[in-house]
Amino acid sequence: GPAPSSLTMLARLLRQVGYTTVAMTGGGQLGPESGLAQGIDRYGYWVGRNDYYAVTHALHSLMGWLDENADRHFYSFFHTFEVRYPFRARDPWASQFGADLEDSPD
Repeated sequence: GPAPSSLTMLARLLRQVGYTTVAMTGGGQLGPESGLAQGIDRYGYWVGRNDYYAVTHALHSLMGWLDENADRHFYSFFHTFEVRYPFRARDPWASQFGADLEDSPD
């Protein structure tokens, strides 16, 4: 079930002391109805597949938000199921860290 409103979330505490807060997540049990949006100024949630396009769009949205709030103290939470099995290194990110995609496990 959803997190109870009596549970004090980190974002709520940080917001109380002046932080701007943002969360971006997709899939699973982390939708707005989960109760995890407590204390979040902007809660982005994408419905459907956690694929390259959904995650890339969410990352661009988050990066835009970070640019707009760069002069403020902030807390951000980003979550995706994209990093789970089969754990394949993919471009454009993998090559930025020197990963050899030929040796990536199947």
